[in-house]
Amino acid sequence: MDTHQDIEVRRKAFEQRAVWFRALHGDDEQQHKQMVELWSKLGIVETRDGPDDGTFPAVMRVESKPLLDLDQVPYTRNLIALHVPETADGAGVSDDEVGYVIEQSPFDSDEVLVGRFDKVSPYRDQL
Repeated sequence: MDTHQDIEVRRKAFEQRAVWFRALHGDDEQQHKQMVELWSKLGIVETRDGPDDGTFPAVMRVESKPLLDLDQVPYTRNLIALHVPETADGAGVSDDEVGYVIEQSPFDSDEVLVGRFDKVSPYRDQL
């Protein structure tokens, strides 16, 4: 946000933004339970105007400082959301199949959040 900083410093900071729900771990159900338990300690994500220099998005989502100890949590945990749809008969994809896809990806398993997501665009109001 500081337009007085060198552009490469600003780009690096923008590219290394932490994932909002990086403190959560486990499968989808476990993470939902953790959100209920930890909601008051999670950061709040707000919409804010970006810098007006045209280099970065005009509108950004910015997290307030969480009240959790996140020193040992990689900022990339839960970085990639892998949507696993159900078939028409309600069957899902097996854990082995999901594991295989993650192994073939360039991401570590703790960087991939796996689940069925009803809403996948946090910026749907800007589409």
